[in-house]
Amino acid sequence: MLASVTNDRRNKLRHPLMKNVMQAKRMTFPHVVASAPMRAGMTLSQLHAAPVIPRLGQCRLLSGDVGQQAKALSSWLKEQGVNP
Repeated sequence: MLASVTNDRRNKLRHPLMKNVMQAKRMTFPHVVASAPMRAGMTLSQLHAAPVIPRLGQCRLLSGDVGQQAKALSSWLKEQGVNP
């Protein structure tokens, strides 16, 4: 399930500054090796396909402040059967 939330009408792609692009190209990252503890979890044979849920309705614009939007999104997700 995908939910996207924004209330900023000024969200636009911006043109990056060339100095930042060149600086990013010159950046180096230290070599990091992740430690792998004992195998835990499930194997691929234990995985099941996610159920297909039909898409119903249209997009809805959430109004109010961030707290009210979070509550509305939370209640909608619960209505859809998503466990917290």
